[in-house]
Amino acid sequence: MDRRAARYAELLKTPIGSDIEQYVRDNTVIFAFPSQDAADSWARALLASKVFKAVALDRFLGFEPLLRTIGLDGERERESERAGTRMAQHADRWAWAIRALESLEGNEAQYSLVLRRILPTLPGGESYSISHLLRLVRLVPALYEIDAYARQSRKEPLGSAEKQRQFAFLREELEDLKALARHYRDFLNDQNIIDYHFQAQDQSLSSGQHIRAYGLKRDFARLGLGIEHEQPRLYFPESALPDSSEIRLPPYIQFDSAIDEIEYVFASISEEIEQGLEPEDIAISVCRLNPQKAAWIRQIAADCGVPVSIRSGSPLSSTPFGRLLRAIQQASREGLTLDALDSLAVFTSIQNRDPEAWRQLRITAARAHIPSPSPNAAYVHGLWKESAQIGMSVLNLVQKYDALWKDITEVAQSKNFSGLYLAILRFLERWVDTTKLSAESYTDRSMRMALDELQAFVEREDAFQTSHFSPFEVYLAALSTKNYIPVMAENAVRVFDFGTTAGLAAISQYIIGASQDGLAAYFENQTALRSELASLLGMDGTYRIEELVALHSLGDAHFSFARESFDGYEVAHPFFGAALAENANAMRNGTASVLSRVPRRVERAIWQSTTMLASDTPLALTKGQKQRFSEGFSAFPGHLAFDTRTYANPAPLDAPIAKRFLKATDSFDFDRDFAIFSPHSLRDRMRCGFRWFASRIGAADMYALDDLSMILGNFLHTTYQRIVRALMQHASASTSSEVTDDIFLDIFKQAAKTTAEEMFASKGPGIRPALMTYFDRARHRLKILQEFEALAFQPYRREGFELPFEHVFDSEKAILRGRIDCIFSRIDESAGNAQCLVIIDYKKNSIPKASAMRPRGQESSGVVDDSDDVEDTASSMAVQELQVPLYALAEELDGKLVEGALYWSIEKAEGVAYIAPPALPPGYGLAKAFKTASETADVRAVLRQTLAAASMAVRNGELIDLALDRASCGDCPFRALCRYWYFLES
Repeated sequence: MDRRAARYAELLKTPIGSDIEQYVRDNTVIFAFPSQDAADSWARALLASKVFKAVALDRFLGFEPLLRTIGLDGERERESERAGTRMAQHADRWAWAIRALESLEGNEAQYSLVLRRILPTLPGGESYSISHLLRLVRLVPALYEIDAYARQSRKEPLGSAEKQRQFAFLREELEDLKALARHYRDFLNDQNIIDYHFQAQDQSLSSGQHIRAYGLKRDFARLGLGIEHEQPRLYFPESALPDSSEIRLPPYIQFDSAIDEIEYVFASISEEIEQGLEPEDIAISVCRLNPQKAAWIRQIAADCGVPVSIRSGSPLSSTPFGRLLRAIQQASREGLTLDALDSLAVFTSIQNRDPEAWRQLRITAARAHIPSPSPNAAYVHGLWKESAQIGMSVLNLVQKYDALWKDITEVAQSKNFSGLYLAILRFLERWVDTTKLSAESYTDRSMRMALDELQAFVEREDAFQTSHFSPFEVYLAALSTKNYIPVMAENAVRVFDFGTTAGLAAISQYIIGASQDGLAAYFENQTALRSELASLLGMDGTYRIEELVALHSLGDAHFSFARESFDGYEVAHPFFGAALAENANAMRNGTASVLSRVPRRVERAIWQSTTMLASDTPLALTKGQKQRFSEGFSAFPGHLAFDTRTYANPAPLDAPIAKRFLKATDSFDFDRDFAIFSPHSLRDRMRCGFRWFASRIGAADMYALDDLSMILGNFLHTTYQRIVRALMQHASASTSSEVTDDIFLDIFKQAAKTTAEEMFASKGPGIRPALMTYFDRARHRLKILQEFEALAFQPYRREGFELPFEHVFDSEKAILRGRIDCIFSRIDESAGNAQCLVIIDYKKNSIPKASAMRPRGQESSGVVDDSDDVEDTASSMAVQELQVPLYALAEELDGKLVEGALYWSIEKAEGVAYIAPPALPPGYGLAKAFKTASETADVRAVLRQTLAAASMAVRNGELIDLALDRASCGDCPFRALCRYWYFLES
């Protein structure tokens, strides 16, 4: 006998193993376990021990399959077929729940009152919701227990008199549940349906049949079974359960983090496999197993090269096919918004059918500003149709949208389950590459299972006649209550939830997360009743920790927990105190030794080393890690350690590519050898070369960009320009600075309407609600601006709006271009007919602080109106705010006198001046950086130095050099593309 078979033979010497070996040759005996996985493990163990050459798998059953065997053996099944009865399925629970709610409008007054007490949130006179159906369906397991309790002829609830007095308020709930259980049984009888949870209470075992049930006495008792004189051939062999008093405490290890714990387990498993065990010989039980923990287990197992099969069920609604149906549901509820399109396009099997059409749909939704999410599908559909009418969608795309929306509504609005089945099949045929769905066994099997569930609803169409519930909504809710467990992978380490592994036969078993809180969830009796009612009925028994540990220690067991787990901070279970304290130092050293061989830690050690590893150092890397090493170190032969900044810092652009970029973005004058900047691009270039480069090529994510604020700002700018032009032509306003409210209101309405219509055509109808509700605020704020300019700049003449300018800085080898929002000018005869200017830059909301327009070190010098609000100077730029100071510098170098230069926030109805205008009207105090232009010499010098430095960088080919100060990244829209500060972020 080989070593592996010998270790399985050792399992047969355990109390459960000995009992099975004693009775396995008796073909009338069935062996029952808490879960089918535990039952199957013993069948495999008998074969792997080589003591038996063959075993009948149908004699090793979990609790649920066992109930079916008790309630409906072969003879009774033939009788039921003759009588026209059938076994209950998942869909029958939903049929009953629908009928129960329908009874509220019928004549079943008794059940109507019961339901209104059990479902207190039922809306009076309104349609019932799917949540009420879910509540009833989820009550069915509790009804089994209530029915079993009622059928045992107990007149009073169990428990002490004190307990009965405390829980007197539960008596009504108990009676209601009894009535509901009768209603469910009546429904089953009316439909000729056999539910083996009830049937098992009515029938004895068939002739000659014996059952030996391990760890199931409480489960049978919950359903009214297990009383020896009633079931003389049903045995609960107490002697077969491990004697907790004789069990030696298994190893119990404490880890700092859950990652350490999982990595230790898989490093240990790797060693066991190297020593001759097969992966299928090993099991992992995880306390409170959930998708997050399962994902980490899969990832770390893959890094360690250990195959795993996670035996954790997930609702069919969470499988790929279920998520596709939920995406259709989302689209039907809110329309084809960006979110809904993304939910559909996330499936490659859909997107690959016509990737260009899906891309154009997303682009159109973004351009038309279709609101996402939206509570109203009809509104969104109307926006799509309007977008098509104004030419925002090409004909082919309109047809694609119409076909997609038609198929989605057909699914969502199906009148019956037969129609729903056909609508889903049509959607799959037209929009989904089903060959890709079928390529993966998990996706294929779960889709087939979900469609089989729908077929069961179709077969029961008559039982689902209702005007209250949508078949599609009922079907999706039903999928959320039915679990899919993937088929167990061949020869893989099996991963279970701790609650399903009592009595599991495994040579080696690791119990993860066995902290006090982790184990506490499994002590309670697994009743479907809420705890107060279970206590009243005497169904609230608990498992002893010794019993749980014994049932999980049949082979070599290893318990562990992490102080910082995925569920929070944990403490050791007191039961393992002695095991934790015993040989703590030796355990700690052993743990560290095992963890040092984890591939990820080996990889990290290599990255952090400064020399090549010694040849005798064990290096156990997976294929994926070796590939990453090859890619990462290809440029550094012979030396594995390098600075991460060197790795992350991209190489300079090749000269032909750089030249093409500069030409395409109009960033360089090749005739003069001058760099070209605007105030905004100069600021980007000085903060971060890569940010400047990405901005110039338009690399911002159009889908992530919320441009509504920009649209509203453009609306204010354009509307104000129209107002000013209209006022200049208005006879009553041309001779006076006074503009009455009525005149302004009439002009504003016309200007705003014209601007809004232009924007609807260019930006899509989705912006209409935002613009229309913005009118009143815009009218008020623009009136304040008009009054301010009329009073402050009476001696001046408005030169216009959006005035282009260009200035060549010869010594700095730079060209500055831009557009100034507004310029007021006058001729000063006393200064030799010099042209004097006031420059205004309009902002929708935020404006810079005055201190940001002073050189570093002078932020609080001079005239300080905002000294308490000093700008953050983390950036390397000597002057933080460049726009208006650059405008003033360019105009001054062109020979003009700048008497004022300011920003004006239209939303805030206030301004801040770089150079204070000479005369401000009362009540319009401005924060200002400088009183006159004569005080700005230092700023002018800094601006020219900034232009020179930026031009030199561009002329030297430094086009994507990165910010040396991370403080510059706070508002950067290109962090997702950054390979320097953010290259480790996902």
